[in-house]
Amino acid sequence: MIPIRQPELLAYLTGMPLSIERVMAKGEDVKMNRRSFALALGLALAAFLAPRFAMAEDHLAEAIGHTKQAISVGEAGDADGLVVHAEAALTHADAALKEKANPHTTQGITHLNAAIAEGKKKDAKAATGHAEEALTHLQAAAK
Repeated sequence: MIPIRQPELLAYLTGMPLSIERVMAKGEDVKMNRRSFALALGLALAAFLAPRFAMAEDHLAEAIGHTKQAISVGEAGDADGLVVHAEAALTHADAALKEKANPHTTQGITHLNAAIAEGKKKDAKAATGHAEEALTHLQAAAK
């Protein structure tokens, strides 16, 4: 019978190395450690970047939402409220245009500017008409 010392048996059963010198001599566990490190680094990088992608805004959808609010406020006769929502929609539409150029987005921005100008003149009906036209173009750009 071959005598087996207790630390060697324990190392064999648990898969743990006896000493770092033996691990370095084998070379296999070092490669596995590099792979584990690369995997951990990749997962950490993914966890770091994932929230940025998840929190990215859809500016075109935001512009459409604010334009719809501007229309509903304008139909109620509130020109000042329409201007507030149209300005918010314009901010998002400009950001959407910077992300991806689209002629419908450009036309939507033109009508949002006209809606804001008419709203500042306290003409809620004309401002609402421009906001509706802007909504048509923004929705076409979203398709």
